Amino acid sequence: MKSRCSRATTSLIVLLSLEVSAGFVTPSGSTTSDLTTRTGPLNVVTGPEQEPAGNAFMQNLAEKIGTVDDDRIIYPEYESGEVSRVFSSLTYNKSEQGKVNAIHATGSVLGATALVAGTTVGAGILALPSATAPVGFLPSTVAMGIAWFYMTMSGLLIAELSINRLGQSGKPGQGMLDLYEDNLGPNWSKLGSLSYFFLHYAVVVAYIAQGGLNLDNILDNLGLMAKEDALPGIGQALFASVCASGLFVASKKQVEQVNNVFVLLLAGAFAGIIGIGAQTADFGSLVNLSNQHPELVADAFPIIFLSLVFQNVVPTVVNQLEGDRGKITKAIIGGTTLPTLMFLAWNAVVLGNVQGMPDASTMDPGACW
Repeated sequence: MKSRCSRATTSLIVLLSLEVSAGFVTPSGSTTSDLTTRTGPLNVVTGPEQEPAGNAFMQNLAEKIGTVDDDRIIYPEYESGEVSRVFSSLTYNKSEQGKVNAIHATGSVLGATALVAGTTVGAGILALPSATAPVGFLPSTVAMGIAWFYMTMSGLLIAELSINRLGQSGKPGQGMLDLYEDNLGPNWSKLGSLSYFFLHYAVVVAYIAQGGLNLDNILDNLGLMAKEDALPGIGQALFASVCASGLFVASKKQVEQVNNVFVLLLAGAFAGIIGIGAQTADFGSLVNLSNQHPELVADAFPIIFLSLVFQNVVPTVVNQLEGDRGKITKAIIGGTTLPTLMFLAWNAVVLGNVQGMPDASTMDPGACW
């Protein structure tokens, strides 16, 4: 008796499972006339033409998921088998017909290069001539070449760590602090994190302070707000609020596009300054041996290295370019080479204008020129 009850219970469970599957997976193309007739207390399927519930379930599942047809293959690498990236960024667009299409949102090498270049060109460029004037143009040029090589190699090594971290964790979007913890251990990573926060806090404070002063001057010149009547720090608050709001509202692509525009504007303004300064520069004094003091080059190295800092954005570049080592290498080398050439031109024009003056070794070339 117990065995019969057990078999009956098992049959009941199986039939109920099939009933639930059949109820949830009615094919989308079915109509009320296609439905089978159900009789009995268990609603057992009695229609002679009804497919088994398991087949119906798999058919409905295939309709929902779809098949990998040629029009759904968005990566040409599937044909060759050569994939140089670690992961793929996808965006999904819905067509007018309601079909959802996956699009490969590949990162832009130009955008990543602009990000590196824009990060490299900072306040250090203003202090650069003050550090290189006592050294001379030729020794400082060699020093900048050494600094460019070292900083570029360090950026490529950080990129390699980021790529390895992506492969180990499978999590895109990790930054410098994750690399500290993964490679330095808990104690040294805390020290690295403190240094990271201190450096970037100081940089943000400096840019907000100067940006606020510039905004005060702009508003005063436009007659919108007199500097004498303005509350202390109002320019800095407005500057920080506008920048933070813009970054919060904009998408990643919009931020990248705005950054590209700003880098182009910076390059154009810089070219204009160089063109004006070159008209009065004495380029002969740049190679005059009496103006070269290589023994003082060690004093200029801290400012030179500071002028080429960009490593904090390397994990972002790695994520934008999906861990593609070739694209990342192009972005880092291109993004550091362009600013270095700009620094060399800036250094030549400024020193060409101040060298030969009585107190050229003690004056501030950036301020007097």
